[in-house]
Amino acid sequence: MIENRPSLVELAPAAELVVVSADGITTVSVTGEIDLGFTDRLSEQFAIELDLAPRALIIDLTAVGFCSSRGLAALVAADTRAREAGVPCVVAAGQRAVVRPIRLLGLDQVLSLYPAISDARQAVAERLAVPGPRTSTTGIDAAEQPGGYWA
Repeated sequence: MIENRPSLVELAPAAELVVVSADGITTVSVTGEIDLGFTDRLSEQFAIELDLAPRALIIDLTAVGFCSSRGLAALVAADTRAREAGVPCVVAAGQRAVVRPIRLLGLDQVLSLYPAISDARQAVAERLAVPGPRTSTTGIDAAEQPGGYWA
């Protein structure tokens, strides 16, 4: 006997990526879920943007409802690469589903985490306004702190 029942497969909301650059500051905004299928695309985009040597990189995750461990690794890799290039990098994330794993794993000690995009933009503006030693590759004011920028 063939059973007639509706077949419903719930798919995770598709993630979307929007990149905006203004005054040399690049904002990569993600909406949806950063899952295994999206992480490679996100990592590639971070690499592309950092290759363009922005004055600062803002990663906006305020509209992300889930971030896989691989997604978290992509964030740390982008932050590390940005620091190596002398580019300030901040993350805006307010959703508990994103912030909680970052804090539980101690990544908030590595990433410069802000609860809203406006807070992240303000932090970047303040950092870029502070005079300091310049890096030879990008001409960005660098804060000489053991933890890099944002320590």
